[in-house]
Amino acid sequence: NPTVIFDVAHNNHGLKAFINFFTSIQLKYKLKYLIVGFESGKQIQDSMEALYKLFDFVIITETKIRNSMPVQEIAEIYNANYNSCITIQLDASKAIHETLKQALNNDIVVILGSHYFGPLIAQIFKNSFDIE
Repeated sequence: NPTVIFDVAHNNHGLKAFINFFTSIQLKYKLKYLIVGFESGKQIQDSMEALYKLFDFVIITETKIRNSMPVQEIAEIYNANYNSCITIQLDASKAIHETLKQALNNDIVVILGSHYFGPLIAQIFKNSFDIE
């Protein structure tokens, strides 16, 4: 606890599929945290507004493994009309650790975007996953 989801939705099609899924489960959780990072060149602009609206807190980060989309580029998609509180944390590991410390049992943390988060997530969580 909290519930953690890792999804490699990294383009508009994947983001729309995630948004549809998450919309169906979001009411089960009190606070919703999104940690997001993408690789450069990914087409995400059309989905980001709908994505941001689903979360109370959005943490923008970079994988720094390959060709990460700069946090400023992702942040520029932000519009002050969104409901989310958006912050930037350049260190993905720190973003995940800090968010997990804040989140409570009835909250959800979603790590979304690049599949390059995979090795970091494996290192942080090791064998602590429950398969549903």
